Amino acid sequence: MSLEYNLNTGNLPDGGITAITAVTCWDAIPSNNGVSRLLWTTKGPVWIESHDAVVNILQFEVDGGIGIFAHYVPEARQRQKEMLLRVAGMRDGNSVVAYTPAGNIVGYICLSSPAPSARWGGAEFDFVQEFGLMEISRDWRGLGLAEQLMEAAFHDDSVEDRIVVAPCYTWYWDVDFNHKTKQQYRESLRDILAREGFVEIETDEENVSFDAANLLMARYGKRVPPEKVAAFQNTLFELEF
Repeated sequence: MSLEYNLNTGNLPDGGITAITAVTCWDAIPSNNGVSRLLWTTKGPVWIESHDAVVNILQFEVDGGIGIFAHYVPEARQRQKEMLLRVAGMRDGNSVVAYTPAGNIVGYICLSSPAPSARWGGAEFDFVQEFGLMEISRDWRGLGLAEQLMEAAFHDDSVEDRIVVAPCYTWYWDVDFNHKTKQQYRESLRDILAREGFVEIETDEENVSFDAANLLMARYGKRVPPEKVAAFQNTLFELEF
């Protein structure tokens, strides 16, 4: 499906689609070796881009409903913008952003190399990427942005050469605002990740095992050799003798 949209005026073309919840358009505009699509929501249009460039993110502002990872302190928005810029500038990083025609970031995903100190981090695990952050503005939830961000992030052939690990920690979950228990929030995250091929895995890694509701999932790329899969899986448990 093709849909033209004037970013300057916010107008659909004459005879355009009006009474719909969401329309996605592929190849609407070029993106920096990633995916670009237009999502039409009940709150208006949103552009979703993967591998967004630093120069683009610099021009954007972060929506006031974003800030869970900094616990909504006054400087939370600036911190998240700095994080997006850092990830976008990494050789193996991918900042996937959802933004309005006014340049307001209303959601994002960050994929990057794990910290060198992580069990599955360091040069020997250069085939591992971490699904570190995903957030939708409090004012833009329930519109399908999370699913669209996930599709954009994993509609990328390069992920088939990687293992993407997703540690999900309860202390970053907006359970009170969403009126969910930790278990309900956990299941929502699990479902979103599972749609893109993630599977739940067990580990005794201290951060994951700190809370029984924490979740660790991984996506094994189709071209990852068995020996690399085995090397990653060997990090999941520390044997005690």
